[in-house]
Amino acid sequence: MQDRETLVQICRDIAAEGMTPGVGLLRARAPFKISVAQAIEVLKSYKHDRPLPKTNEAPEPQTEQQALELRVVALEERVVQLEAQLQQMRETQSG
Repeated sequence: MQDRETLVQICRDIAAEGMTPGVGLLRARAPFKISVAQAIEVLKSYKHDRPLPKTNEAPEPQTEQQALELRVVALEERVVQLEAQLQQMRETQSG
């Protein structure tokens, strides 16, 4: 369980930096290797346990650079999710 706590803390650190924790960021910052499925489970746990921000207090990117960085992170997370889905489809077809 210590590993899960470490990963949740990484999610908190990412959020404290003004970014949205995601699969790609979590896997990149983890001090040990984790699977996509593990990252998704930790993110679900993190999102469930944290208080939801009020809708009118959503942080806005202050610069175009920050907006682009956030977009890249979101796209990287989506690529990871799609790769995981593709891998599952391949395993289903070959098995």
